[in-house]
Amino acid sequence: MNWKVLAGWHADEPELARVRDGLGPDAEVQGLSWSPGLDIPYGAERSEYLAKAADADAILTWTLPDEVVEAAARLRFVAWMHSGCDRLPLRSMAERGIRLANVPNAHQPAISEHAWALVLACVKQIVRKHAEHVAGQFVPYWRDGGVGSVLHGSTITIVGAGQIGTRVAAVARAFEMEVRVVRRNPAAPTPSADRVYGQGGLHEALRGASVVVLAAPSTDLTRGMMDRAAFAEMDPGACLVNIARGDLVVERAVYDALTCGELGAFASDVWWDYEDAMPPGRHFSTPSRLGVHRLPNVVVSGDQASNAYFVRDVMLESGVSDLRAMLDGRRADHEVNLLAGY
Repeated sequence: MNWKVLAGWHADEPELARVRDGLGPDAEVQGLSWSPGLDIPYGAERSEYLAKAADADAILTWTLPDEVVEAAARLRFVAWMHSGCDRLPLRSMAERGIRLANVPNAHQPAISEHAWALVLACVKQIVRKHAEHVAGQFVPYWRDGGVGSVLHGSTITIVGAGQIGTRVAAVARAFEMEVRVVRRNPAAPTPSADRVYGQGGLHEALRGASVVVLAAPSTDLTRGMMDRAAFAEMDPGACLVNIARGDLVVERAVYDALTCGELGAFASDVWWDYEDAMPPGRHFSTPSRLGVHRLPNVVVSGDQASNAYFVRDVMLESGVSDLRAMLDGRRADHEVNLLAGY
């Protein structure tokens, strides 16, 4: 059978050649118009995307708005070259029998390293002290506000025990921290963890934690989990790092906790606006409606955790491999449970 496959981004000829080589002769591959002046090749021009999706059996992409899924009447397979799937219309895809694969392992080393960069930036107050020194201001090291904290002997709570959370936990052990992990199945093996909690034990796991790292997917069970009650359980002045999805954190709650001193610092690579821009534009319209990103005890990196050399190549290779498996009628290595959301 000849499969019609759409590369749903402004793919150049070398990229299309890689996709065609990986999928083989029974896949007719086309992409969206490419030009060397494109600012964001991962994006897509609306009308062309909709037109080419109409007869596609499969879509391999970084961008997939609901309207494209609706327009793709023949769509049977999606290779989604991200880890998180919360932007996709999973319910309608499940009803139509569309199979989905993601790339959960493509960028986990880069993101877990980035998580520790954010943790250390918060705990050591690197960004604020750098700015003050550059401005010629002396930072008194003997007063509150000038004294850094130490990770050794403190408690870290990691929410999510996938590849990223597991790597974060391994590094925490090297800092000789007490490592707590919150995961959906607390009975599963959890390397490097001193204590493991189910999702119902989140508040117990947060109690007394000096550092909290969010590395869980955005699902009905996790959205809004970090609210006023959750912050009240953490150690006063604790550091929260989010490398998962912005909607795990309640925006008003984190703003209030940061401005009243209940939360010492917040660092995030992800925010509260995840709408894909078509035509291509800024990925986030603004990091925070309330100005969380402007607070002095906040570190912003803005969707940069996976922005590392070779990550894009690994994403493409993984997406092509899983799409080939689905076209062959096999289960993809990274096939997503549409009802669970990951």
